[in-house]
Parts: sequence; structure tokens; C-alpha cells
Amino acid sequence: MPSSRLSSRGLRRHPHRHPGHPIGWYEHQPDRAFTAVSWNASALQLAERLEGAPHLADIPGTLFLAGGSPVTAKGGAPIAGIGVAGSRGGDQDEEFAQAGGAAVGS
Repeated sequence: MPSSRLSSRGLRRHPHRHPGHPIGWYEHQPDRAFTAVSWNASALQLAERLEGAPHLADIPGTLFLAGGSPVTAKGGAPIAGIGVAGSRGGDQDEEFAQAGGAAVGS
């Protein structure tokens, strides 16, 4: 499954793409990570906010789909984001992104 980690400045770090996955999934990872680190919330949580603020989806580089998780420093400040894409469903993308964020942040 493709995955990426972004720094708090939006720089892609440690991209990974398994052979056989469509290239489009690889492009979605950093957007999910960027979205999560920018608002210090999972991309899935932010997707739920779109109903009240649909203009958020117009911000370049954002993608409000499951699979984005912020990585926070002690005290809760966002320092990076993890984006996962390419599983058979958004639930798995979200699960893996949350697990990665928890592992890196601890």
C-alpha cells in the first residue's frame, strides 16, 4: 500500500509505493498528509467538517478523504503528517495512517 510522510513544511519524506498500485494513489498520499498536518486533525475528521464549510475543499493541495493523520510533538503541536492511500477502502487507509501517526509521534 502506498504511503508518505510529510514534514510540517509540506516536504515529502519517505514516500513508498508498492509495485502494481496505480500511480494516482501515490499522488494522493501527500495531499492527505498535508491536509492532516495543516489542521492538526485526521483528514477523515476534516471531511466531516466540509458540510459546514465546503469552501475548505478549494484550498490547493488538500484532500479530505480518509487516510491522513497528523504527527504531533509533546504538547500537541503538529510536526508532520502521514498519508496512506490505495487500500480496498478508506477505513483501512485511515487505520494505517492513525497507527503510523501514533508510532512516529511516540
